[in-house]
Amino acid sequence: MDRVSQLAGLAVEEAVDQAGITTNHPRTGVIFGSSRGTFSKYLEAVEATRHRRISPLLAANGIAASISGSIAHRWKLESHSATVSTACASAAHAIACAAERIILGDADTMITGGTEACLHPAVLGPMAAAGVLGSHADDALACRPFDLDRNGLVPGEGAGCLVLEAAETASKRGARPIAFLRGWATKTDLGGRTGVTVDGSSLLATMSEAVRLAGLSADQIDYISAHGTGTKLNDLTEAKAIAKFQCDATRPIPVSSTKPVTGHCLGATPALEAIITISALDSCILPPTVGCLSQDPECQIALVTAGSLKKSAQVALLNSLGFWGNLATLVIQSAR
Repeated sequence: MDRVSQLAGLAVEEAVDQAGITTNHPRTGVIFGSSRGTFSKYLEAVEATRHRRISPLLAANGIAASISGSIAHRWKLESHSATVSTACASAAHAIACAAERIILGDADTMITGGTEACLHPAVLGPMAAAGVLGSHADDALACRPFDLDRNGLVPGEGAGCLVLEAAETASKRGARPIAFLRGWATKTDLGGRTGVTVDGSSLLATMSEAVRLAGLSADQIDYISAHGTGTKLNDLTEAKAIAKFQCDATRPIPVSSTKPVTGHCLGATPALEAIITISALDSCILPPTVGCLSQDPECQIALVTAGSLKKSAQVALLNSLGFWGNLATLVIQSAR
């Protein structure tokens, strides 16, 4: 299997074990997200073609569907299997789609998340050419979201998995939920190939729709996990959207980006940040935006910068933005 599928399998194994679910069930399915998918297998196939020694396994292992397919086959998931690709918002779209399968009555339990194995010259080269990779004399400061001196992102890779269950299903088996997915929204920003409209209007609409679906108001949001890549335009656009969103709140909403620590794991990022957000809500400790030493005055948000913030927070928003305007916002509530 491609490394991206292997990483996904490891994350699923840990999540299923923690959740204590029995996966061999006709009403359990899987939806995983990935931006670049099994690209290393594509490269392997190209190289093999030159030597006319092509493994027949590449026919199945080299397609994006092998990510969800390998999970479905290993854990005997019969309800639904799909791989979603919406650039850096892939895992958020996967989580939303998984929740919708449950709401539609097609499944009781969904294994979902994202995976990425992108640390390869074939990925990093084009990103460097596009001018989105960050740099600094101090490597630890190469990614500095919302900083006045920010100049790009630092790529990472990994996988994160969440087990979603209908409340009735979890109750019947005596499971204690660690969080609730209260709402979500996905939209398309038509602001060019990077998908960024400078005034933040598309992201604002996404955030507002997610909160509306959750039956909440901006004043009930305690924390925002920002996409915060460290690129000039992306951070400014997101900051404008957040600033307009919190105009309806009676107090500043703490915001942070954890990408300086994890790296930007592309399509896997929303799943990893959902897990970090759940942990933050559970522990009442909001993570800092490491590397932001001098906040950009144009980014008028309540950024957590000088160390972790001890704060009792119940509900969080999680933003994800991807190329071609793929936007997603998740609303997560603590079960604490």
